[in-house]
Formats: sequence, C-alpha cells, structure tokens
Amino acid sequence: MPFASIISCADSRVPPEVVFDAGLGDLFVVRLAGNIITDEGTGTVEYAATAFGTSLIMVLGHTSCGAVTATLGVVNNGSVPAGSIPSITRAIEPAVRSTQGQPGDPVDNAARANVLSGCRPSERLRLVSRGADPRGHAAGRRGLLRSQDRPGRDHP
Repeated sequence: MPFASIISCADSRVPPEVVFDAGLGDLFVVRLAGNIITDEGTGTVEYAATAFGTSLIMVLGHTSCGAVTATLGVVNNGSVPAGSIPSITRAIEPAVRSTQGQPGDPVDNAARANVLSGCRPSERLRLVSRGADPRGHAAGRRGLLRSQDRPGRDHP
C-alpha cells in the first residue's frame, strides 16, 4: 500500500522511488513536466486517497528544471514553445513572475516557488479519504526541491 502520493517532474533524473528509497507500490506517483498540478493529476491523487487511504501528498521539484527554463523564456523573451507545451508554461508562469528580481539562480528560485505553489491548500487538492479531516483536506502536504548538481542536497 502506498504511504504517499508524489506529484513530481517528469525529468528522469528525479525518480521519486530513488529519492525516497522506496520499493514498488510504496508511492503513488504522478509525473508531469514541471510538476504542475492538473485535473488529471489531482484525480490520480484523489484515487490514491480513496482507494488506499494515502493521506500524505508531496510535490517534488528539482533544480535546473527544463519546464521552468522554458517558462522563463516565455516570460523574459516572449518565446512560444511548440505544440501543447504552452499549457505547461502557463501553469508555471505565476511562479516565475513571483520570483523575478530575486537574488540567486532564476530557474531554481522559480522551481522552488512552483513547488510551494503546488503545496498550498487549494480546491485542486481537497480530498475525501480515511486520512482526511472532516472538511476534506488532506492530512499532509509537503514540498521538496531536489538538487541536480549536488546529490544529497535537498531543500524543503
């Protein structure tokens, strides 16, 4: 039975099972570029909560995120990604805009803000499960930014 639902970036350098030293079936994982929160991802997390009682939701991002980098290109240069990629950059754009002008690496700053945005209580992550409180809120939400350049360095 999974002990947590993880909303993670699709980047293959950040497999949640490896990050958390978990075995098959220990995590219920939703992987989308930029660890964005979509209706389908939310439904998947809700399924884990109702079917398995999973009450911990974690949003897992990482440094040097390509989806965040693409969004910075949209915001700073007006670039237009191909295909359906704009649906991803639109979801990340508020995080990018919220960190403009901050000291440090713009990609990593926006990636951190994007993780925190996914952790905020919202209509999208209201659950009805054995682990939820009577108002339907998940028992726990956590965010983690995984460092790509320095293995073992995580930022809560």
